[in-house]
Amino acid sequence: MKVNLAFLHGFCGGLNGEGKLSSPLTITGDGASITLTKGDKYDEWLADDSKIVLHDDTETTYTAQNQETLRRIVMAWLHGEEFEG
Repeated sequence: MKVNLAFLHGFCGGLNGEGKLSSPLTITGDGASITLTKGDKYDEWLADDSKIVLHDDTETTYTAQNQETLRRIVMAWLHGEEFEG
């Protein structure tokens, strides 16, 4: 089982629509180990309390949703399962 995932965050910097997508957290590994790597804008990403509405019409924040997704990724890895987003 290979793991190679990246959380993405907004378009950072730039003017007139020119910007770049940042990757504040990446997860790489295999069935034996995983590595979490903090990237650009990690602190901003972790503290993003902007409201979002999920597919089931419940409201949450980007921070809460990112943490829940990270928990699900780690739990799938611990159980030797492929993560299904």
